[in-house]
Formats: sequence, C-alpha cells, structure tokens
Amino acid sequence: MPHNALVQVHLLVENTARGAGILGEHGLAWSIESKGQHVLFDMGQGFTLEANARKAGIDWAAANAVVFSHGHYDHVGGWCRWGSALTQAKVYLHPAALEPKYQMRADGRMMPSGDTQFAATLTGSATEVIRITQPTEVIPGIWTTGEVPRSTGYEDTGGDFYAGTQGSRNDTIPDDLSLFFRTDSGLVVVLGCAHAGIINILHHCIRLTGARIHAVLGGMHLLHASTARMQATIEALREIGPDWLAPNHCTGDAAVAQLYAAFPDRVLELHAGQSLSFALNKNHAAGVL
Repeated sequence: MPHNALVQVHLLVENTARGAGILGEHGLAWSIESKGQHVLFDMGQGFTLEANARKAGIDWAAANAVVFSHGHYDHVGGWCRWGSALTQAKVYLHPAALEPKYQMRADGRMMPSGDTQFAATLTGSATEVIRITQPTEVIPGIWTTGEVPRSTGYEDTGGDFYAGTQGSRNDTIPDDLSLFFRTDSGLVVVLGCAHAGIINILHHCIRLTGARIHAVLGGMHLLHASTARMQATIEALREIGPDWLAPNHCTGDAAVAQLYAAFPDRVLELHAGQSLSFALNKNHAAGVL
C-alpha cells in the first residue's frame, strides 16, 4: 500500500448542514473510506442520510461495515429506515446498544432515548451482527475502541439515562464506542456522543496505541457540563495536545464557545456535507494496533 493512502471522512448527518441541498437533522452519521473499503459509523435518525449521501456522491449502501456508537435513536434510527439496503455490511455494536433506552426529563417524565424498533429490525435484516466489547478492527486500519474505562472523576454520561424494561435501572451507557485510526500525524478519533467522557476516550486510545492524538471529531456531550467539568476537560485537552478539535452534534453551543476560546487556532467547524482527508499510517494499515 502506498505510504500516502488517504482515509476519507465524510459527515453525512449532523444537526447542522453546509452546502447546496444538504439537510440538517438531530443525529450523527459518518462515512469513512480506507483502502477501498467503507464503514458507516452511525446512521442518524434516517431522515437525511440517503439524500445527503446522494448529494455527496457516496454509495452508502455499499458499506462493508456499519458501527453503532451506542443505542440512542439519533444514531441507530437510520437502520430502521435503510438497513435492509446494506446487504453486504457486517454490523458492529456493543450488546447494550440493543437494550431499551430511556432518559428522565427535568419534569420527571421517563422518555424513550432509544429506537423501539431497532433491535428487532437489526436482527431481522442484518447480514451479520457482531457484538463487541473489546477494541476491534472493522475495516483495514479503522478500529473501534470497545468499552471505554471510566477513570476521570469529573466526567459522566451527560444526562439522566436509564435502561431495561421501562427504564428499570441506571444506564452508564457501556455501549458508547468511538472509532480511531493512525495517521502520519497521530491518531484521529471519531466520536458518536462521547457518553464515556471525551477525556476517558482519548486516554483509552492513547493507552491502546501509544500514539499521540492528532484530531478529535464529533459529539462530545458537554451540553450540560458544569463549570468545573469544562475547566477540567479543557485542562486535560491542553495536556493531551490534539492538533485539531471538531466538536459538533451534542457538544452544546456554550461548550463549543469555551473550546474556541481555549484553543482558538485548533477548533474546526464540521457540519453535514463536509469532509476531511488524512494520510493513513502504513503500519496501522497492516493491522498494527
């Protein structure tokens, strides 16, 4: 493989959009292409995935793999609408992503945060479902984190989440997975919602690989972060030293503003319809974690 082979990262679904005819939707879906193979990371709610992919010239239905970051509706709902078209894709997820999911609102109401049709639709239409808890290479050079250890004292799931029948127990969202790959400049980490905590995720990726962080893309779920959590997160990011941050989706406007203020030359906007390219590291492309 040429040393300068590229990983193409396309953002197909996000709350906001850029470009003629590109649509926004509360959700997230990534298309990542590497070495002639293609992974879909999440599928949004399903309302804009197909239209945005068509505008971008991306054949999403030809994906070799689908990875779900966790079981919330704005990440898995697209499978219920479009999953039957993914006839050659292996599906990777944590077993807990298939559980009933709920969130308690401020007024005490327990509301579904998952998609009630997801588990049945997935098991009924997926070619192969691979349940994972450990780091796994899903296409050449592209890895999922597996379960992320929760080691910081200031990070939480970012909400009042529950799982099981009628939300019978607290949900720590163990199914929160991210993707990562090595580039010539360090690791690129692609997030779903970072319910495991953005710093926990980055520390986990560094422990797995021994590599520095080059870029962090996606939802950081700092929407309800306290002042203390934001301060600790920014300080930890200074120590980790990523070259680029592209927070979106569930990060929250106030948190994004604070990240801009702390890292004025390193924060990128990233909306549906936009793409990034990275030079895939030749050792990682050979399957070296």
